[in-house]
Amino acid sequence: MLDRADDRRSSTGEPIEALFELRGTLVDPRVTAGRAAITSLVAAIERDQSAGRVRRELDPDTVAQQMVVTVLGMLAVTELDLPIEIDRIEQALLGLI
Repeated sequence: MLDRADDRRSSTGEPIEALFELRGTLVDPRVTAGRAAITSLVAAIERDQSAGRVRRELDPDTVAQQMVVTVLGMLAVTELDLPIEIDRIEQALLGLI
């Protein structure tokens, strides 16, 4: 476990502990942001289900997680400069929900 007094630096020069949230264990801030994104998406999906825009038989939490995973995968693919057709992927995913 990283001690708060640890003066190691990240690749950006920030103290390592500044990159993490300390709650008994170290949590990468991207994990916290991801959880917040999923929570926000779940609420939006539930609203859209109530309005009839998203199929009611779909589990909002599972759909939200899949959306986040898809975006992360797309980021990885673009980072590798692989060609993807974002518009076609968007239309295919919208057809699923």
